Amino acid sequence: MALWRIVKELDNNALGEIASLYTVHNIPIEVRDFCSIWIEASINRITPEAFIAGLSCQIGEKLRSLESCTAGTTPFYVMRRLVDFQTALTTIHTLYPQELYNQFIVCLESERLIVKRNEETPLQMKSPDCSTSISGSPPTVTQNINPALDYVAASSRSMGQYNGSQQQDMNVTRPNVIPTTVVEHNNAETFLNNPIRIVIDGEMNRVFEAVWSLEEANNMFSFKCHEMKRHEELRNQKRCSMTMGANVNGLQVYTELQELETQMSEIKAEILGMATVIWNKTSEVRTGTATILQSWIQLKSQLDNELAEWTQQQRQFSNGKLMTMSLNTLQYLSEYLMEVAWKLRHLLLSTDKIRQANVNFIDNNAAPGQATIPEHIESITSFIKKLVHDTFIVVHQPCQVLKTNTRFYIPPGKNPMEVRLLVGEKLSLQLTPPSISVSLIDESMAKTIEANGLDGEKFKKVVKKGRLLPENTRLDFCPETKSCAAIFRQISLKDFYRNGRKGAVGKDQTECVTEEKLCLLFRSEFTLGDVNFQIWRMSLPIVITTHGSQDSLAWAAVSWDNAFCKPVRVPFHVPDHASWNEISEMLNYRFCSIVGAPLTQENLNYFAEKLSSKPGFPNSLSWSELCKVNLPERKFTFWEWFFEGAKLIEQHLKEAWKNGYVKGFIGKESSENMLCTSGCQPGTFLFRFSDSILGGISIVWLHSDGKAYSLNPFRSKDLVNQPIIEKLNQETLHYVFPNVPKKEAFKKYYEDYKNAKSEETSTVDKDRYVKFLNQLVIDNPNIPKFCLAEKGKSSSGQYEMLTNSQLSSSFETKSPACADNFIEIDIDQIVACLSDQEVLAADYQSTINNFGDREGPRSAEAHERDKCTYADESFYMQL
Repeated sequence: MALWRIVKELDNNALGEIASLYTVHNIPIEVRDFCSIWIEASINRITPEAFIAGLSCQIGEKLRSLESCTAGTTPFYVMRRLVDFQTALTTIHTLYPQELYNQFIVCLESERLIVKRNEETPLQMKSPDCSTSISGSPPTVTQNINPALDYVAASSRSMGQYNGSQQQDMNVTRPNVIPTTVVEHNNAETFLNNPIRIVIDGEMNRVFEAVWSLEEANNMFSFKCHEMKRHEELRNQKRCSMTMGANVNGLQVYTELQELETQMSEIKAEILGMATVIWNKTSEVRTGTATILQSWIQLKSQLDNELAEWTQQQRQFSNGKLMTMSLNTLQYLSEYLMEVAWKLRHLLLSTDKIRQANVNFIDNNAAPGQATIPEHIESITSFIKKLVHDTFIVVHQPCQVLKTNTRFYIPPGKNPMEVRLLVGEKLSLQLTPPSISVSLIDESMAKTIEANGLDGEKFKKVVKKGRLLPENTRLDFCPETKSCAAIFRQISLKDFYRNGRKGAVGKDQTECVTEEKLCLLFRSEFTLGDVNFQIWRMSLPIVITTHGSQDSLAWAAVSWDNAFCKPVRVPFHVPDHASWNEISEMLNYRFCSIVGAPLTQENLNYFAEKLSSKPGFPNSLSWSELCKVNLPERKFTFWEWFFEGAKLIEQHLKEAWKNGYVKGFIGKESSENMLCTSGCQPGTFLFRFSDSILGGISIVWLHSDGKAYSLNPFRSKDLVNQPIIEKLNQETLHYVFPNVPKKEAFKKYYEDYKNAKSEETSTVDKDRYVKFLNQLVIDNPNIPKFCLAEKGKSSSGQYEMLTNSQLSSSFETKSPACADNFIEIDIDQIVACLSDQEVLAADYQSTINNFGDREGPRSAEAHERDKCTYADESFYMQL
């Protein structure tokens, strides 16, 4: 049996769900009814382009058949909706056929879901709602569906939905058809069965029906009033003609007057009936609206709680903790609330027009304590504004430590700064994208905005603390996320105005600067219809530095704020104390965000050991004790020691840490005992951070005598000049603790080191360009041969002196740029060795200065001088 035939046999509640389903997707339900056989036969069998073209032809044929029928058999609003939808098919949907195709897939899948649910839980068929109608007869099931969407077209046009906006998928799980932002099937099915959602959909259907009946009753009321007026004029004319007695048949006129009086009595009764219907339906609209708003507020409260939880998770994510919540569900719920609120407002506006025309017998007879239509309109408008404001969120936060005159840093694997309006598509903002402005504000301005808002003129009176470029961008529609978003890819901080900081220097000033929190304020203002929206959102706190030495404490400030701030707070208040369990969790997440792998429990235990002397530990540890007070007998704080160690791991030992080959945060005695008591082979070593040198890491190894020794710690800048592999090229280092050969543990580092050396010594770079070699030719045959082995020399005694000693391998490859009669001289090494021998340096420099004399051999005096100059054996030994 065809699916639509089964749907028509469902009870009123199920029909109401399906009617609301097509309302959500902005598809006239008449299209589904008239073209049901063709739609079910064509969906998933033809391309989206062919589906749109075929559906347009089907609707055109149906319109022609309806026009040929007896006038009045098909309501004009049905014809109007079919014509509007066919126009949309040939204009908008032709450009985006896949969108409407997906919507029909969603609707048919939802129909099957509802049918299946009714088959599993059979319900007794309820009789249709026999509310008062114009004809006095109860509506049929099909008539009961139509009122639910009578004003969808008008409502949708007011939101711009006939111009390409699309609805999120509800429960279809075809990855090749549905966009990536579709809500998961389980979430959609759960929401379909949400009791609050069912109440809202049911009441919305009743309000649709009430407004439809109200519209029809008002039209009939106006028509009967006009007819009554015409009858009164005709009666007056008849009476006037009888009074004047001008060749009239008195009996005939009297009979006509009696008929007019009878007709007028019937019209009066009909007018009274229409007035009763108007009053009753208006009352139904008021009652239904009150129920919808009550349920809507409950659902909005759920959204607020989930948004607050998502925001809190985003704070933790900035510290390195993974997020468990997805924006897909929040966006789906937000769009549903906006869909309901906007369409309810349109229905109330239509009702209010009728109320204004019949105010005497509507408002004067309103039930005591019941909100009037204007009050409902005011309430739903404020709810819409609040929903739009609350769903304007910062999806991807900016880097929380910024530098002046630099572009915002985007960490590898992270997304650029992005703000998103979850309900933007439902408002059709992609048609006229509003502008989003971003400003840098300080803590005092943030407190003022949080306390007083940015309504009215205050929206434009924001005190900025710096100049950002660019300061504005558009809120564009993003097809990937099916939402309206503004992405700041190239934003930079050009100027920054700090309060009372000019000329201040010193450590105290630096610490104060790095604790000064600011934030970015995103704002936008736009108008839809008669509703003006002013939305804003603040980012997480940021700290602005001017020198790299301030980064450590700046990251400490933002990490503490992200970890311990309350969900609702005064900007940017944060508790000054926290327990060790909370702090250790913060340290672990921050380290993981820097390195990409967490700390070990052994590391955390060592942290606790270093901080155990603090008063109140472990129940309470203050911000100052962690980040501002130096460790005992040290010139740096715990945070500086921790942060510099993490940065060294990130820059030089990241892969080794992830593989577990770096112990890192462990005491010196513990590391030595570990090597001596674990049965390790001589030559086994491990890495540990120095307790006395900030940012220093040392190698502890087990000697053949059974004792453990430590190499002098080296820092990040040392590893820039001498890579870690060169540090490991010690004859005493063989195994990484507990028993892993060092070349196996550091295989990737060895390969990278070898490739880097190969690139340096190669005469051809990665783009297959031959490298240019700077050469210096000296014709003095008496220059000592203290550099590399001589490859040969010419009869004139010329040698080639190269500025880069690492190009020696080019001789072995017989490069065209290097002949066999050249030797290589390392000038830097020569100058270093000659630095303490002024006479030899002067003679050497004179030799260099006279390298251009190539016409012939030097004089005997010059040869004799050169021989004396370089005759000292100690000179050669030093070289």
